Amino acid sequence: MLARALSRACSKASPLASSLQRSAAALEPTCAFGGSSAWRSVYSFNEGGRWLVAGPWRDQEEDRERKPGDRQVHTAAALLRADTSNVPPGQGGSTINDPDATAREAGRPTGGGPPVDAGASGTSYMLLSAAHAGLAATAFLAPTMLVNAFFPGAALPQGMQLQVLSKILACGLGAGSAASLALKQAADSGDLASPTAQRLQLGLMGFSAGAISMHLLYSPAITFTSLAMGAAVMGTTFAVPYSHYTKTNGGLGLGSVVGSYLGAVPDHLNIKNAQSALYALVTPTLALAGASYLFMPEATLGHVFGYARGIESMFLWQNIGGGLMTVAPAITYSLKKAADEGTLGHPMYKTLNAGLALAAAGHLVVLGPMWAAGQGGPMLPWILGAWSTALLTSGLGLMKGGAAKAATA
Repeated sequence: MLARALSRACSKASPLASSLQRSAAALEPTCAFGGSSAWRSVYSFNEGGRWLVAGPWRDQEEDRERKPGDRQVHTAAALLRADTSNVPPGQGGSTINDPDATAREAGRPTGGGPPVDAGASGTSYMLLSAAHAGLAATAFLAPTMLVNAFFPGAALPQGMQLQVLSKILACGLGAGSAASLALKQAADSGDLASPTAQRLQLGLMGFSAGAISMHLLYSPAITFTSLAMGAAVMGTTFAVPYSHYTKTNGGLGLGSVVGSYLGAVPDHLNIKNAQSALYALVTPTLALAGASYLFMPEATLGHVFGYARGIESMFLWQNIGGGLMTVAPAITYSLKKAADEGTLGHPMYKTLNAGLALAAAGHLVVLGPMWAAGQGGPMLPWILGAWSTALLTSGLGLMKGGAAKAATA
């Protein structure tokens, strides 16, 4: 009855109806929703010049009154129930039900926040990844040169432990390079506000903060050149993710950061498949090993190598521990979440798995011969076991990602 009354009232306003009809025709190209006009979905005119207002009150009686040739009215309820379930985010005709796509179109992070220049963000993370990769290659391929840069004359032939530690440090720098490259991929796709990207940014900030602290703590023993070099590289490692993280969140928010880490503990125990279980095993193992390196350097050096050479070894060992406590768990926990969600085939997670695999392989290549020769302390077999598990986990993750991608192709 209400719909019939509205139709009679509106039919008396034919000049207004004609004007609205012309406005609807003019706006039709700019109001597309899934191939039909959103304007005409709300207002429709039949051939008799009647103005029909769509709404949830439309009933079967009104359907019976529609004459042949009348233009069908789409109700608001049907409009809001438009099926976009099979449309990839950001690729449909409308972004009403996809705020992330709206954010990407505006150049804004998908989780909200101010506009972000994806090109500049991607470039900064690409340069950061290259810097870490360059340092990792130097530390692994030319360990004597790197150690001498910090402690002149220390890496003599009798300084085998320092050369081994330099190569292990290279593995951590390689993981930092992989995390930075993954963030470059996130920036290119407009996903720097995603939980994974923010987790990696916090990991890099923690890694750099720990390294800077170690450089300051050991500043009386290391050269000024190495101090300046470390400050430049690790300062940049902190500044780049800090800039993007605070821009997205309106500040660092230490309380929320701590809360997110504590909140991840029960979620970490929520295991959904075998691959997730492997990542859940690797994450605390690497974090606890890193904590023992950082806070008990002399004791853990003795248990892994059988002896501790001195202050030079402890400096490198604690820097290694800082990376294992920060960027490594950020990578493995992100991969655990991806395994839970079945998204290991995403390029960002493939990059993280590749970085984890390289770090694990590097540890095994460096420490494995020591164990095979009967050298090292009682903790060495456990360290090799942990990195063997990490290598297996990342390898399976890369294969599962490839399989998932092939299945959806």
